[in-house]
Amino acid sequence: AAEQRYLQGLQLCPKDALSALAPMHNEMGSLYVAAGQHGDAREHFEKATQYFEKTGDRFHAGQTRFNLAEMYVRVAQTENQPSHQRDNLLRARAYAEAALRDFKHYEGRAAKDETNAIALLGQINQVLPKLP
Repeated sequence: AAEQRYLQGLQLCPKDALSALAPMHNEMGSLYVAAGQHGDAREHFEKATQYFEKTGDRFHAGQTRFNLAEMYVRVAQTENQPSHQRDNLLRARAYAEAALRDFKHYEGRAAKDETNAIALLGQINQVLPKLP
């Protein structure tokens, strides 16, 4: 039901209303992560990030990138093949690093988000060297 409502909202929203579309795409990404549909989640998170960037909202772009990083960590945890785990953790690290750059742009006003990104990077960097 939530998916249908978001899809309706996306259809009704004017295509140039980026500041309204971006949060809807971010929420759709979160919904798809919860449903285990990671490909669809990635698509919506990436659209949200693009729209946030176009509107100059680096903070929410960073939060969306952080969402992507967390998603890729979760995907890596469910992988059986170490090479797939490594690939997903490398993606997660790239998104977490990008999120951290976005948060640092706010010079301490996004300190909590910086701390979360640093912690996630620490987790990723602990696991990566252990993989073949």
